[in-house]
Amino acid sequence: MSPRYHQILGITFFAGTAQEAIAHICASGGFLVAPSGTCFGRLRDDEPYRRAMVAADLAIPDSGWMVLVSRLLRREKIRRVSGRKYLKLLLEEWVGSPTAYTENLAGRSKNCA
Repeated sequence: MSPRYHQILGITFFAGTAQEAIAHICASGGFLVAPSGTCFGRLRDDEPYRRAMVAADLAIPDSGWMVLVSRLLRREKIRRVSGRKYLKLLLEEWVGSPTAYTENLAGRSKNCA
């Protein structure tokens, strides 16, 4: 099943969970963005920023404001994907659980003395 997307202000947003976004970006690679509500004003005035957002390989809807406005104006239900949750899950994917990572660092520091 291919992922679904929502087009908002020229940006194609991924319509899935944080875990699905990680699976997608890990499988295909690329540049992921998670524009916040305050950054949407920059889309109009900052051309390099706009090009980066539009050209991203994957955009996740991290802005609660954008999700709310989209629901009110477009009657389109979009699920917010927390950028913080995405980053936490991605780091766990790359380095393992936070506990394992902390234990690994602690073990390394003992061996470095």
